[in-house]
Amino acid sequence: MTKIVLRFNEIEDIDIYVREIQAITAEPDLTCEKNFNKTVVDPGDTITATVTITNNGDAATNINVTDTLDAGLSYVPNTAKVDGILSEPTGGPAGPLVWTDLGPIAKDGGTLTLTYDIFVDAIGAGDELCNYVLVESTTFPEIDTTCEDCVTHNPPPPPGVPTFTQWGIIGFLLLLTVSGVWLTRRKGSMS
Repeated sequence: MTKIVLRFNEIEDIDIYVREIQAITAEPDLTCEKNFNKTVVDPGDTITATVTITNNGDAATNINVTDTLDAGLSYVPNTAKVDGILSEPTGGPAGPLVWTDLGPIAKDGGTLTLTYDIFVDAIGAGDELCNYVLVESTTFPEIDTTCEDCVTHNPPPPPGVPTFTQWGIIGFLLLLTVSGVWLTRRKGSMS
């Protein structure tokens, strides 16, 4: 809240009167939420990021959004949209991605939505890659908020040791029995 105090002095006879006027400027109240369309990825996957900025205060203008990509992630050019309209950020594929002077965002629950694709360049088994977003107001420098989302890589488990099923055991026992009978007959015919 910004408070402006104006003082006016009036002289009437010998008395001095001081009057104060307070001007209160309305401020936005911004929050953000970051989501990927997948939580488990493999190298070479493309994921879609969605950042939703919600304003729970008064109207917000001049909003800057900075998205810092983890190593192993890169932006897919020409995929960024702000409220469905193509809007390329500054910054290269490795980021950070920056959108400036976004808005206005309507007061009391208004939203602004960014969507864009990110390519998974590299991710190790069990690793987690995160994507951090900072939302700032240039009109109200003290107003900012952050959000993030992460993806992981879980490779398929190595093949297990083959095991016998119940029918496999029965088949194996039959094979042993037939082999035993055959060996016994063969041994008897050789003598």
